[in-house]
Amino acid sequence: MSRHGRVVSTAKLNESLYSASEAQAAVDAALAFYENGSGWASLPLPPPAWVKVDRGKKLRKWRRYEKHDVDDADDAAELWGEPEISWHSRQAAEILQRIPFDEILNSSARGALLDFLAGVFEWTNQKSAPPWVKPGRRDRSATDIFEWTHALGSRLGHVAGLLPLSDVQARFLDPILGLEGENCWALLSPFASTYVCAYVYDAPVVPADAFATLDLCLGRLLQDSAFKHEAYRCGEFFGSDQPELVRTLMFVSVEHAGLSARYVNGDWSEIGRILPLVDRFVRAGGWAAFVMDQFLTLCERARANYPAEIFADQVLTILGNGPSTLKGWHGTFIPARIAELVQHFAHRDAPMRPALSQKFLRILDMLVDMGDRRSAALQLGEAFREVRLPS
Repeated sequence: MSRHGRVVSTAKLNESLYSASEAQAAVDAALAFYENGSGWASLPLPPPAWVKVDRGKKLRKWRRYEKHDVDDADDAAELWGEPEISWHSRQAAEILQRIPFDEILNSSARGALLDFLAGVFEWTNQKSAPPWVKPGRRDRSATDIFEWTHALGSRLGHVAGLLPLSDVQARFLDPILGLEGENCWALLSPFASTYVCAYVYDAPVVPADAFATLDLCLGRLLQDSAFKHEAYRCGEFFGSDQPELVRTLMFVSVEHAGLSARYVNGDWSEIGRILPLVDRFVRAGGWAAFVMDQFLTLCERARANYPAEIFADQVLTILGNGPSTLKGWHGTFIPARIAELVQHFAHRDAPMRPALSQKFLRILDMLVDMGDRRSAALQLGEAFREVRLPS
């Protein structure tokens, strides 16, 4: 896109901020700058997310603590409201998706764009975590900018693949990872999804720091209480963003895309690239049924290339702590799916090395103790009939 096109896009963003006359004035100013100005003008930021309101003054929009639980209020004596200028976040989200980041980040406008992204990122965080709400509580107004938040997270994920990790981590990724609960997942999930699709699935050459970036995302996910055995409702994932983040970081969020460069096009020959991330993830969270379900989906899709020895070690780690630690497995097909994969790997890698066959037999023994009939039948099959476990 030409510089003129970017100026017009900036002016259109103004339309989501101001009235028709103010927007026209912005368009005129933008065109005048294009014709006669030099350098790059700063992109306009939204009005303040919230303003403290004098109780004697009436605003077009304002919020009281009564709209929240009493325990959520940080100071019930204060009154906060939205500014008089309304920002149309849904329209802004559509415009954000159309910005040619690749071109701009390779131009002299790079600094102006990054400053703009940093500014709207800070605004988004303030909007989702209002000043009257205690830390750790999420305000309902976060749902009012749902489309914008997801668009911003997605675009930041796109930008992350165009810049060195050191730049992205300090400016955007670390602040996202520092957010709490849903505020974090609302940005991190689309960030990771776009990053994986653009730079792992589709890129002809995967960026050198791609998996370091994703490892930071995984580390933040594993810090959540859902991965703590002693936590209330551990092993459960809520909303839409956190479960989608689990699928993304297990590389199963996209079922098939024939024109991709790897994985989702059916070619898993480069499975070794993602194995360190998968290994860390499944060993830390495979005891939770939802995580194990995604892991088994990955193994089923990559069954022609997934290393049998690594699979055996991963499953033994998860089952080795006993059935009581397996959250949500009861009544699922997880044991049967593990047995099916054991059978597949045993035939694929026949004749198996004694150490591998013993590992698989131990897995089948554990699955039999869990009541899986298929595993009992496999123990008597040709692949395992003569296998003996060391006493």
